[in-house]
Amino acid sequence: MEGRINHNNVIVESIGNGAKDILEKVQHIQIVACGTSYNAGMVARYWFEALAGVSCDVEIASEFRYRKFVTRPNSLLLTLSQSGETADTLAALRLAKEKGYMAAMTIVTSQDLLLCVNLILRL
Repeated sequence: MEGRINHNNVIVESIGNGAKDILEKVQHIQIVACGTSYNAGMVARYWFEALAGVSCDVEIASEFRYRKFVTRPNSLLLTLSQSGETADTLAALRLAKEKGYMAAMTIVTSQDLLLCVNLILRL
């Protein structure tokens, strides 16, 4: 991420095609993850809220899958996964797209996740 993100700037083109248009509209970020990736999401929540001023919720992927939820307008789903193959995370990602999330973003480049997302943040 060095050279792409700093305290004052994000080079959005490094995230993916159309990232600027999507990220300018984001009003809420929903992070879904399992295990230690969930813990990383809890840290990321503070960064998004403090640095970007965007509300953020973090949820264990299996809980996200099985509850009834309301999709907030202009919400971005962010999946965190070390392997990119966690079944609950993949299922939550597919569900979020069905429920109207404007985009989905991942930090892992596994083939399964790549097929479901609009944006990729390569670390």
